[in-house]
Amino acid sequence: MENFKTVLHIIAQGIEAVGVLFIALGGIVTFVIFIKNSRKDGQWVKNLDKFRTGLAKAILLGLEFLVAADIVGTVTVTPSLTNLYALKTAPLNWC
Repeated sequence: MENFKTVLHIIAQGIEAVGVLFIALGGIVTFVIFIKNSRKDGQWVKNLDKFRTGLAKAILLGLEFLVAADIVGTVTVTPSLTNLYALKTAPLNWC
């Protein structure tokens, strides 16, 4: 059973790493595209909107992975009533 928990913990960390990677690489790639397009056509405002949209998509995708990793870590690695209650009562600040 301990080996199973170790594997699940490693999986949760891997999912977290993927989430961080998506956020970091997405930010870098969208910034490079923004600079390249802005230098080419000089339309900074239009390109800034595209940059913000691309960055938001990268952050959202990364956050989805981070939430999944948190769920895996909370429910499967350290299952307890306190951890489950924390998931249930987490504030929804985005509403």
